[in-house]
Amino acid sequence: MPDGYREILTDLGQIDPKSHREMGKRSSMGMWAFMEEFASKEGFFEYYKTTREYTDNVFKEERLAEYGCKRFDLIIPFGHTSVYVGNNIFYDQGRPELREKLLKVVKEHTEFVTKLGASMDVHQGFAAEVMASYWSPTFYNFMQVIKRSIDPNNILCPGLWKL
Repeated sequence: MPDGYREILTDLGQIDPKSHREMGKRSSMGMWAFMEEFASKEGFFEYYKTTREYTDNVFKEERLAEYGCKRFDLIIPFGHTSVYVGNNIFYDQGRPELREKLLKVVKEHTEFVTKLGASMDVHQGFAAEVMASYWSPTFYNFMQVIKRSIDPNNILCPGLWKL
């Protein structure tokens, strides 16, 4: 395990095999705010510290513990250049006001980590729109040409990546 990872994983409770059972308890709440992205291994520890602090502050400011929300953070080294990072929030989906609050949290998180240089793991919904907003005009035009060629009637995933 690379230097520095053991400390973070121990802090997250991920070295202890019981941590997987804890995730099962949280996921049984019904739904989670999916905030997972790929970050560069270069500068990762500073990136992780920044995103974790950001999510901690959001959790406090939005008073998510009062709604019964639970956090589950994870990091997974991925290949030679990336780390898969998650700052997920599990919640009871039966509360419409909470669902709206967490949608706002996810949108803000997506914009925040993208500006830090991360690449979102999800490729649908708001995250896909944020990803597309960082494409160069040349690449965006290229994707439009492909989309029109394959799907001239725009019936396959309409609006995906703002295409």
